[in-house]
Amino acid sequence: MVTVTISKVSPKKSGRRTGIRTYDAALKYLFSHTDYERMLRVRYNTDTFSLSRMRSLLKKLGDPHKSLRAVHIAGTKGKGSTATMLAEMLQACGHKVGLYTSPHLVDIRERIRIDGEMITQAALTRAINVVAVHVDRMTRSKPTFFEIFTAIAFKHFADSGVDVAVLETGLGGRLDSTNVIKPLVVGLTSISLDHTHQLGNTVKAIASEKAGIFKAGVPAVSVPQVPEAESALRNAARRAKTPLLFTGQNIDFSYRFESSRETGPQTRVC
Repeated sequence: MVTVTISKVSPKKSGRRTGIRTYDAALKYLFSHTDYERMLRVRYNTDTFSLSRMRSLLKKLGDPHKSLRAVHIAGTKGKGSTATMLAEMLQACGHKVGLYTSPHLVDIRERIRIDGEMITQAALTRAINVVAVHVDRMTRSKPTFFEIFTAIAFKHFADSGVDVAVLETGLGGRLDSTNVIKPLVVGLTSISLDHTHQLGNTVKAIASEKAGIFKAGVPAVSVPQVPEAESALRNAARRAKTPLLFTGQNIDFSYRFESSRETGPQTRVC
């Protein structure tokens, strides 16, 4: 059984800003940086996806990620839905919950939410101002769009005093910008062939990349996986000294579809 304790935290004060004065100008600045989400082929290595660069940026911001109590979710299918449902459940239990997902459908602010509400245009503009001061000084290795936005999410959650942050990986896991945190628990959704040009052309290779978010002593919970993925996850868990549990094996789990006049079609998860 995995038990996670979440306590209340106090908001922090924001840092100083640069001269970006409007929301449109803030977005223009943000999108001026390398955005691998818009590229068909990207070299997947520690230069392109640099956790050291991410840590350097966060250090300049006061390491906001280190104060976050987080749940880290990776997988091929359903990780965004899982993150959203978990955030809703935690909020229903009375917690102030930050949710970071990607990509967005219509509005970039969909990626950063607190208690279901998107970050406001004013708050995002202020956050970009704060981060831009430090990004512009990193001349040797410039942070990417996703690194900057992830840093903004971490700082916004820390400054807002969320009780827990639910974080969805962007690509893979091992080299993902979110993988600088040490979460309370890791969640893994169904793993299958996904981004094969970057993560590998077998389920085993892809599962190993996603298991890169395992941390020593941090419990990980996975849905049932195909044999190749399960084997890769178990091997990675042993190497990382991660307690790994599977729903339906180590954890009782069931779901069923229901419908009522009051709530309409729904899924009950137990």
